[in-house]
Amino acid sequence: MGRQLTFDRDEKLKQAMRLFWAKGYEATSMQELVDTLGINRFSLYNTYGDKRTLFLEALDRYGKSVMNRLVEPLLAPDAGMGAISAYLKNLGQGLAMASGDSGCFFQNAVAECGPEDEDIRSQVEETFMQLERLLEQALRRAMEAGELKRLQDPQQGARFIVTHIQGVILLRKATRDSDRVMESLRFLQAELQTW
Repeated sequence: MGRQLTFDRDEKLKQAMRLFWAKGYEATSMQELVDTLGINRFSLYNTYGDKRTLFLEALDRYGKSVMNRLVEPLLAPDAGMGAISAYLKNLGQGLAMASGDSGCFFQNAVAECGPEDEDIRSQVEETFMQLERLLEQALRRAMEAGELKRLQDPQQGARFIVTHIQGVILLRKATRDSDRVMESLRFLQAELQTW
């Protein structure tokens, strides 16, 4: 029988996620992980495997915690334009926080490790595709409810929104200017009302 963990595995994973998110894969050393998580190397390897396995698990946790929290309004069965507005508000609040300086962990991982890293690419692609599908469904419901008059293709509308917000997130990381980001999100909100 294995030894009982003397720490909260998920809490330590959350700490690792924040460290990788802020610093990246290469710049995060095993010693930093040991120091940040407050557990010894043996426990780290025994619990999470090697650094890459921990990184992939941290990416997965990011998707399940940060991303799922953001898209929560879009998961409602009647999600329409109000849900899209709530999603954009959640995003803006997240980007206004200090952690907004780190940008999107998914963007960072693809930029650092490259799209040829199949494990990372597929995880990020699936998350963005899920976001696109949720936005598309909300746009379709809004069209059916008569909330949108000009939009012809909800799929293209959803892709536009995803592309725009990914640019806004990158802008936040590059400029560290949350006011500029909030202005861009407000402009997007106003544009969506003209669809």
